Amino acid sequence: MFIMWPKLLRYSIILGIVSFLIQAVFEKYKPDSEMLILITAFAFLFILLGFWIGYSWRDKIIVNYRKQLYFSKLSEREREVAELILMNFSNKEIIAELNVEHSTLKTHINQIYKKCSTKTRKEFKTLFLPN
Repeated sequence: MFIMWPKLLRYSIILGIVSFLIQAVFEKYKPDSEMLILITAFAFLFILLGFWIGYSWRDKIIVNYRKQLYFSKLSEREREVAELILMNFSNKEIIAELNVEHSTLKTHINQIYKKCSTKTRKEFKTLFLPN
């Protein structure tokens, strides 16, 4: 959640600037009640649109952040194995794809779980699923 604060701060600043500009326009042109209702409706529409976009992209942003954070700890080969695990490859399929021994694959998988603070494949995969 802490990754969202810079964006929220930017949006708050932008909203403050927009509200200042709207206030300046109101003072200059003094719109009638129909125009005021129309402006309010548009403002409300844009606010709802912003919340919808922010909410729908939130999970993608969090998953991408987690992936960058955890994958930065992994070696190149461990990243390859992790990507294949996330694509639902079985151990046999990973062995065939990467042309490695079973013991080597188990070592890579155990290192991945250790670096990502997980214990099982299911737990590892849930780190990268949208909530």
